[in-house]
Amino acid sequence: MGEVLDAFVKQAGQEDSHFTIKDMLSEDEVYDWELLVRAFDDINITQIVPDVAKIAKMYKLERWQEISILAYIKILEMMVARTKDGTEIMKAVEGINKEISKIDNSGGMFG
Repeated sequence: MGEVLDAFVKQAGQEDSHFTIKDMLSEDEVYDWELLVRAFDDINITQIVPDVAKIAKMYKLERWQEISILAYIKILEMMVARTKDGTEIMKAVEGINKEISKIDNSGGMFG
């Protein structure tokens, strides 16, 4: 693993840990991370192509960021393909909600 992922795993794995991604990144990296978070959030799974066109117009992205967005879209596609109906997704969301409820939300989930 890389140093950022190692730091994330170490911090997130501690039971009473309160940290943010921003603690692990330089100022430029925080900007890149926030930009990708915004771009990913702008993608609605029901209208991927129009949303990606909008992202391309709104953000000045570097090639690696564009590739990251395409990887995210592929992940969305794979997640949809893994479920035959919404029950698997609902079980996953319930599990995520249980984990989130354990986290101190004063600073957001991881940022």
